[in-house]
Amino acid sequence: MKANRFSIAALSFLKILSGIIFLSASTSSVQGQATVEAAAAPNAVASAPNAAAASAEAVRTRLTHARALAATGNFTAAVSELETARREAHDDSVRDVARVLLMSVHLKLSNYTRSRELLEEAFAGRAAKQTNTTQVYFALVGQMLNGVRLRLDRYREFGLSTADATLPVEAHNDLGHLRLILERLVEQAKLIRAENVTNIDSAALLEDAASVRLMLARNNEERTQWQNEVAEARQRLAASDTRIVSNSPRNTAPPAASTPRTADEKAGDAAPVNVPTNTSATNNSPAASPSTATPERTADSPAAKNTTTSSASPTAPSTPPPARTAPQPNTTPKGNATSNSNATAAAPVSVGSLHDKATQRVSPTYPPVARTARVSGMVTVYLLVDEKGAVQSVQRASGPAQLQQSATDAARRWKFRPTLIDGQPVRVSGYLSFSFTL
Repeated sequence: MKANRFSIAALSFLKILSGIIFLSASTSSVQGQATVEAAAAPNAVASAPNAAAASAEAVRTRLTHARALAATGNFTAAVSELETARREAHDDSVRDVARVLLMSVHLKLSNYTRSRELLEEAFAGRAAKQTNTTQVYFALVGQMLNGVRLRLDRYREFGLSTADATLPVEAHNDLGHLRLILERLVEQAKLIRAENVTNIDSAALLEDAASVRLMLARNNEERTQWQNEVAEARQRLAASDTRIVSNSPRNTAPPAASTPRTADEKAGDAAPVNVPTNTSATNNSPAASPSTATPERTADSPAAKNTTTSSASPTAPSTPPPARTAPQPNTTPKGNATSNSNATAAAPVSVGSLHDKATQRVSPTYPPVARTARVSGMVTVYLLVDEKGAVQSVQRASGPAQLQQSATDAARRWKFRPTLIDGQPVRVSGYLSFSFTL
């Protein structure tokens, strides 16, 4: 009996002891777990930026891989990589770069449906005034126009005329898609212009899209229609450039310096030195003949105030040395001046590089999308310059598509010395080159 009680008491003690041990062990376990979690918390916080950096680096690597695939002609795999990068990216600029590259690849694949979807998506975002959507929209437009031009070059490469009515049905369908895309771009340009009549980007887009659409004209009626569209867009661009010259503080900054200076004093001072391709232009411009530099400066200021005296202003400064003979050239050469200007209007003189003729230079800005994608290179913009030295129109641009819009916008704001032939100003065609380096 006593043994049973002892055993019962012992068992009770053991149970109590085991309970105490369990409680102490559980308490120690909780404290230890809390200590481990407290120690691990800073490590988790510290590892978060590393994970984000690793994710961003992975997306950049994927973009580079996609570009390499596209360059080697593996467009289907490039689309897959770009779509994945667009989904995984947390940075809007990276997604925008993926969209621009997708536009190019889809055009290579003749996937016009997806190209239109990307364009409409960007246009809707621009209308909703979302962040950076305007820049992305124009980058997509530039990529699309560049892709269409490359497609037309392919037709010419194989000796096919886009106006040939006997082309196979596959070519007819392909050209029909291209025409629809270009006509949609023209519609969007007009919608942007309706929002703001003074928007120079809408006029530039309309000119580019209508010019490419003109290349796809099927008959004389279409050719006349799109020639009128191009002419109207160029008139609006010329009017916008005139307003910029007369009203913009960036372009009217030189008058404060031109008042105390003489006409032939430092003729090349207006040229910015930050254009990498013009290191020799600033040295050559002062070496120009003083007789041509003097009328150039005096002709520029009246041209900004009154656009009706374009043909007389360059010739008037050439006669001041013989003051007594000044009235005579005003009577006889006027008829010749008008006839010469009419004769040269249809055939501008090709002068090559326009850098040495510049009196006002504007450096292009580096597009954020292109900077993020680490796109660099040389962009050449081909211009038509009127008798007063103002840019009349942009004929075309070559170079990386993401950089062409910025270079074109800057080139439109350049000013040049009027080119004189037999004492009369003439229109000229030439080019400007801009180097974009990271």
